[in-house]
Amino acid sequence: MAALSIEALPVQALPLADRFYRDQGEKDRCRRHDRVWFGRLAGRPVAAARLSPQGGALQLRGVWVAPQHRRSGIGAALVRQVVAAAGEPVWCFAQPELVAWYLSLGFQLAAALPENQAAMLAAYRRSHPSLQALCHP
Repeated sequence: MAALSIEALPVQALPLADRFYRDQGEKDRCRRHDRVWFGRLAGRPVAAARLSPQGGALQLRGVWVAPQHRRSGIGAALVRQVVAAAGEPVWCFAQPELVAWYLSLGFQLAAALPENQAAMLAAYRRSHPSLQALCHP
């Protein structure tokens, strides 16, 4: 397998991430204020993740690995690099089946959330009631 490279995308390259999400059948779209990372193998994008500033906190969003590359450590490597680059706590909302994976990456279940994060979680739970809030300190 080719070596994985992980890079932060400049703002002008965000349409590449949008295309990656779309090619994977995902509806995620980058916003201009998002910080976006790509994981590449042999120069081809195989994973993406975003940090979105949300009410004074950073929200990890859009973590996606192409299906043929899942369970190979690419997602974990990507999230570790994104969290390390953040320089501040990172929040995420996860489906129950992914909570153990996030915990293995150093995230912790959040007992209390900042006001804006709590409001966001309440809104997301209207369509995904089992979401769990996590934070990487």
